[in-house]
Amino acid sequence: MRFVIKGQISGGKNQMGVTRNGIHYPKKNFSEWRLNTEYQLKQQMKKMPEFSTINQPVNAIFNYIAGDNRRRDATAILDAVFHVLERMGIVEDDRLIGGEGKTLTFNFIKVDKKCPSLEVILE
Repeated sequence: MRFVIKGQISGGKNQMGVTRNGIHYPKKNFSEWRLNTEYQLKQQMKKMPEFSTINQPVNAIFNYIAGDNRRRDATAILDAVFHVLERMGIVEDDRLIGGEGKTLTFNFIKVDKKCPSLEVILE
C-alpha cells in the first residue's frame, strides 16, 4: 500500500496545547495540516477498492522530501503521520507500523522547495 502526502509535513510533537483543565487539543497549524492530509489520503483510498484496515504488524518505508533546508525531527514527522493513519482507520493501532519484528525506514531524499512530500509505503 502506497500513499503520498503532498506539502510540508507538520511535526506532531509540539503541536498540541493543554487547557487549564488539562484537556489536550491540537494547535491551529497542526489541525489544518491534519485536515488537509486526511483529505489527500481519502482521495487516494478511493482508488483502492480492495483496501482493508491493517491489523497486523507491517514494514514501513517513509521517503521524505523537505520543502526547505531547516533541520527536521524525523520522530515528530512520524508521530504526526502515525496519528493520521490511525485516526483514519488505515491502521488499527499505530504500534503495528514497524512493530513486532518488522522494520521502519525513514529516508531523507532531498530538498525541493516546489514539491515537498512524504511517500508512505506499508508492506
